[in-house]
Amino acid sequence: MSREIGKIASMLHDEWRAQYKLTDGTYAHRERDGVDIANTNYEDLPEKYKKENRISAEIAFEQINLAISEGKALDEDFIEATSDILHAKWLERNAEYAKEYQKLPYAELSEEEKDKDRLIIRKAIEVYLEEIE
Repeated sequence: MSREIGKIASMLHDEWRAQYKLTDGTYAHRERDGVDIANTNYEDLPEKYKKENRISAEIAFEQINLAISEGKALDEDFIEATSDILHAKWLERNAEYAKEYQKLPYAELSEEEKDKDRLIIRKAIEVYLEEIE
């Protein structure tokens, strides 16, 4: 499962940094603690910048495996329910740093904020389906 988690986490990093992509194929400079995280591949990031993506990937994959073992479909209902779980667990880890609009329960988040959680679940499903083929 470790390979799948790394793959999902890397995909999530690429999705995040896509918003900073320039026309020449590089990314706008996004430095934190001396690391240009937008121009750095996931594998080359310091551990502290990998952590959230990896944890999110682990939660998503655990929920997928649980759903499969219970015979549940990986459908839109699953995506919504799992996005709710993912957000709640993120909030447990990040409440002190979260912006006020991020501290809301999943059902009360904006669609834009919900889409961030949904994306993680969809990427995890994508990787899961690739692995079973």
